Amino acid sequence: SDLRKVSELVRYFLMNSEKGFPVRRSDVNKAVFSGNSPLSFSEIFQLASRRLKEVYGLEIVELSARSAKFYYLHNTLDPALLDKFVPTSSQEGPKRPLLITILTLIFMRNKKLVDSEMWLALKRLGIHKSQQDHKIFGNVQKCIDGFVKQLWVDN
Repeated sequence: SDLRKVSELVRYFLMNSEKGFPVRRSDVNKAVFSGNSPLSFSEIFQLASRRLKEVYGLEIVELSARSAKFYYLHNTLDPALLDKFVPTSSQEGPKRPLLITILTLIFMRNKKLVDSEMWLALKRLGIHKSQQDHKIFGNVQKCIDGFVKQLWVDN
């Protein structure tokens, strides 16, 4: 039934957003929309979006990258409420300054940053490409590869 498709889509988004990666529209189609349904993709998607917003405080945000559509869940709850009840991931928290630094470099260079320029700027901050045991970021290259997988940056 269509309500079942809505529930499957909500569950699919929740399960995949836990991994921290955007969800591809093509993957949503394969996982949830196999078979016939009287409602269209957009109708089921709107119902699932409404349920995610009302029940979980999450909003589906669409982005396009590399000629494909992706979705990620954006938390719309009050940050003060989140800080009170949801602890920050100990693995994710320390990596944020590196991400913010890279995003700032990209912004300052009119949204284009060559790999060599990024590493030169990071080297000035004591962060080296070959470092696998940085005291805060661990394996720096692996950390940046994670940002690419999460679509924060593009290589």
